[in-house]
Parts: sequence; C-alpha cells; structure tokens
Amino acid sequence: MGWRRTRRRFKRWLARGGRFYLAFAFTVCVVSYVAVPFVARFLDAAGDYNPIYYEPKDFARQDYLERHGAVTTGLMSWENLFKLALVIAVGVVWRALAPSRSSDRTSSRR
Repeated sequence: MGWRRTRRRFKRWLARGGRFYLAFAFTVCVVSYVAVPFVARFLDAAGDYNPIYYEPKDFARQDYLERHGAVTTGLMSWENLFKLALVIAVGVVWRALAPSRSSDRTSSRR
C-alpha cells in the first residue's frame, strides 16, 4: 500500500514539472564529469607553460615520453567516446523529459 502511494506521488511530481528537474540534474552531473575536468586541465596547462621563445628541451621531452612508453591518448579513446555519448544523452534526456510546449492559449477561437 505504501508503494502505491509513493508511486502516485512520484507520478504527480513528474507531471507538475519534475521532469525538468530530472533533466537538469542529469545535465549538471554530465557537465561536471565531462566539461569541468577538461576546462581545469586546459587552464592548468595554459598557466604552467607559456614560453615566449622556442625551448630545445621540448623535443627532448617528447622523445623521452615516446621511448619510455608514455601512452598518448588519441581523440577516439574509449574515455572520450563515453564522454561524447554522455553529452548526446543529455540532449536525448532534455528532448524526452523536458516539458513540451503547449499550444498558444491566448489566441481567440472563431
């Protein structure tokens, strides 16, 4: 009996605009997982390394990383594909859960 009451309250909450809050919460989670680390890494890299002139150690550093097996992740790594899928899922969730626009109620009927 308690389950039916809870289910009824949840359905009523979804009907009154709760879908927007579910879509918004999902969007916040995805943005915090995908965009925030990317921006933080970019700002950290931009702040730490900003040479005015060419430095010969750049080639030596790259050569060292390649010789010691440092993995350079390409654009199509599994992690990047997962993040792309999450961003697409945000669009799908907004399309499915966001309240649809109702017809224009201010127009007069003839």
